[in-house]
Order: sequence, then structure tokens, then C-alpha cells
Amino acid sequence: MEEFTYAKAGVDIKKEEDVVSAILNVVEFEEEKVEVEGKKLVLCTDGVGSKVIVANEMKKWDTIGIDCIAMNVNDCLVLGAKPLAFVDYLAMEK
Repeated sequence: MEEFTYAKAGVDIKKEEDVVSAILNVVEFEEEKVEVEGKKLVLCTDGVGSKVIVANEMKKWDTIGIDCIAMNVNDCLVLGAKPLAFVDYLAMEK
């Protein structure tokens, strides 16, 4: 079986790291601005991504949304945060 890599999927990890570094050089994070009554506000964003490819292959789409929410909640929990709200977005190819 052929090895599946991010590069073969069209993901350029080096380019992503370069973009994040460039953003961090321009954007400042002021922690005190996200504090309310001694609590921090946490924002997690994650989409379904390549799960759609797997769902299409299996012709099973009913778990994609569940997985998306679970991954976002998990990202909040590992930061010690309690999920407050969920925002959905629609991403599509040109």
C-alpha cells in the first residue's frame, strides 16, 4: 500500500510554518484582553477537512458533523476551557 503523506495530499508543511511565522511577526496577542472575571476566553476552529474524502468513499456522511464538533470540543477541553458556543462555516472549492 502506498504511503499517504501530507505532501501527497497537497499540504506544504514548510509553507504553512512560514505563513504562521509571518503572521506572528505582525500580530500581537494581549492576554489581558481575553480575560473576563478571572476567566480566559478560548476560541477553537476546526473544519471537516479531508474527512469528506473518506465519507465520499464510504458513502457515509452522517458522522462528519459529529466528528467536527467533537474535535473542536476536545481542543477546548485540553486547554482547560468549557465550550460556550459553536460557530459553523461553509468552505468549498472554486
